Amino acid sequence: MRAVPPAPQRRASLTAIARLEGLCADAWPAQVEHWRRNAVLQSDPAAYRHAVRHAAELLTGQPIPEDEPLDVTRAKAGM
Repeated sequence: MRAVPPAPQRRASLTAIARLEGLCADAWPAQVEHWRRNAVLQSDPAAYRHAVRHAAELLTGQPIPEDEPLDVTRAKAGM
């Protein structure tokens, strides 16, 4: 018997399905691949923080402090 995911995960899954339904048949494989890549990147928190910091540094041309909150760094990186 499958466990039912918590309500926020169900809502996120339903939102993702709704987005896929709005895509043409040629576009949804690329969208699924995009989500897969994000999941792989975010599976290692330290590597994810490093990638976000690196992206922000490339976009701003300035070094990003190690202790900067991730949300701030993500905003700088446009994520």
